Amino acid sequence: VSQAVGHLQGACSVAVVALKEIAQDVNCPASARVSAARTVLELAIKGIELEDLAARVEQLELQVTRV
Repeated sequence: VSQAVGHLQGACSVAVVALKEIAQDVNCPASARVSAARTVLELAIKGIELEDLAARVEQLELQVTRV
C-alpha cells in the first residue's frame, strides 16, 4: 500500500507541474489556462484547510490528554 501512495504522490507532483505550465502558457486556450489555474488554487486551498484541521485536532488531542 505505501508503495502505491508513493507513486500517487509522485504523480501529484507531475500533475501540479503540468497544471502550472498550462496556466502560464499563453499559447494554450484561455479556457484551459483558467481551468488549470482554478484547479491549482482549489488544491492549494484544500491543502491549507487540511493543515489547519490537523493542527486543530492536534491541539484538541493535547487538551484531552491533560484532562
